[in-house]
Amino acid sequence: MKIEIFLKEGPTKSVSNYGENCIDEVVGAMKNNDVIALEGKNNAVIIPKQNISHVIIHKEVTG
Repeated sequence: MKIEIFLKEGPTKSVSNYGENCIDEVVGAMKNNDVIALEGKNNAVIIPKQNISHVIIHKEVTG
């Protein structure tokens, strides 16, 4: 699974190989206006509050 977080300011952030619970985690953080911190197998992403434009979650990653 790959998550792309598009920011109001700054570059797009993404994390790959993230578990199935990511959808609830991302939605919960956005709902509560919290910092989003995601750690995948190869990288980690930390997004400050109120800087998220939109999020795309790719359930299947190929290639």
